[in-house]
Amino acid sequence: MIIRLSVSDNDFSGHLEHFATNLYLRLSALTDHIVAETEDKDLMIQAHYDWQRTWDLLNPNVTTEATLKEEDKLWLAERVKLALQYWVKKRVAEERMEEDEAAFAEDLEVTIGYDFKDMWENGEAVYYFSTANIVLCQ
Repeated sequence: MIIRLSVSDNDFSGHLEHFATNLYLRLSALTDHIVAETEDKDLMIQAHYDWQRTWDLLNPNVTTEATLKEEDKLWLAERVKLALQYWVKKRVAEERMEEDEAAFAEDLEVTIGYDFKDMWENGEAVYYFSTANIVLCQ
């Protein structure tokens, strides 16, 4: 599976690449954050189910091109967006990113597929390859 993350301004490609380099970790941190911020046991359980679903979708031994549904793509794209927003918020709080830089997270587009053809990105997109756990910035 390939996850394409893109923003409209290539000034933020470094932040986007840094985020995508540890995508599994970023998605896991989102789950940990949700669990830590609530006392609602049902929400905690749902967060763990969501993490298991995320893991299954990113695992090429579980999810293939033939089994990946459109609703799964949309759900995973939303999880990636939430993880980026949480990561940016945390970096701003730690003073590792300026507030005006954080606005790029609102502009994120996530596309999930198994191939992307004839695309020239001008540094505005990052591709995360789940099978190899590598990132390509274009």
